[in-house]
Amino acid sequence: MFSQRRNQPMQSNMKIIYVSRTFLSIIGGVVAGILGLQASKDLSYTFC
Repeated sequence: MFSQRRNQPMQSNMKIIYVSRTFLSIIGGVVAGILGLQASKDLSYTFC
């Protein structure tokens, strides 16, 4: 029972990270589309 309560915050944190990563990926794709980034050098510009 104690270990189950200890794992709940970790599961909650993992869910928040997953949702945040998904949201940021969508926003990044929208921004890249608006800027017209298509080539691999443009992709590296986005991550650097």
